[in-house]
Amino acid sequence: MRKADFLQMSQLVDMTNLHAIFEEIKNIFIRHYSVESFHPVRSLFKRLNKFISDHKQPGDSVLDYSQAAQIALAFIRIVDGYNIQEKKKLNKESVILGLMASLLSVHGLYSFLDVPEKNLDISIKEGMRKVVDGIVDRYKLTEEEFSRLRQFSSCSGIDFLPGQDDFKEPENKTIGMMLASADILGRMSSRNYLEKLVWYYDGITQNADEEKRKLILKQNIEHYREVIMIRLEEEFQGLFKLCELHFSERCDIGYNMYIEAIDRQIEFLEDIIAEEGADSLHKSLKRRI
Repeated sequence: MRKADFLQMSQLVDMTNLHAIFEEIKNIFIRHYSVESFHPVRSLFKRLNKFISDHKQPGDSVLDYSQAAQIALAFIRIVDGYNIQEKKKLNKESVILGLMASLLSVHGLYSFLDVPEKNLDISIKEGMRKVVDGIVDRYKLTEEEFSRLRQFSSCSGIDFLPGQDDFKEPENKTIGMMLASADILGRMSSRNYLEKLVWYYDGITQNADEEKRKLILKQNIEHYREVIMIRLEEEFQGLFKLCELHFSERCDIGYNMYIEAIDRQIEFLEDIIAEEGADSLHKSLKRRI
């Protein structure tokens, strides 16, 4: 298949519209579970969306709820593929808690844990905690369910270790690996992934020459190929591939749209490293396609 024949993620769902993303999450969920059981996820989404809308400042790279929604969408697509492949459903409560955890990935998966978040104002963190406490109280989450929610909320694609003792139940471990995979897929396939790279790039290249700047961007590419893909394939047991089954069954698309989108990001990054001078590297990262 030629590159021109590949669809973009936004051709399936408007990835700039939070409510469109969330509606797609709900539609995939109710293929396997009751719409009534989705209420805690919907309530958390609405409360977090309002809270973040009230507190987010222009250009805020921390309170980015669109990224959390994209991670939640990647997670439920993996779940859908799993349920299709195994011809049985993952535990409904675990999937609900997984979706809630992915929505809480709004700033690094630590929104209500007792983990210091250096990029987050303490008042924001306390406010997020109140949102979660309200959901716990309203839907009567048990101590065990809240414990699982905390566990699932620690499953980022960078930090999660599948062998850790917290995941003694095989299905909980599977959900954890799905969340970690979705964290990578949702972040790196995002249309503004390269723009987010600008913030990282700016912070460490202020006094760097052209070659140093290019080296830093090349290291990002190498990290994806030599670390991230190995994590997805081996440590997370290739669960990301279940998205391909989802796309095939639900959309009649015969490839993993997430990997295709990420590959395009990496190829674009390689192109601008090869062609652009130091002064225009920054501008080129702000992709407008």
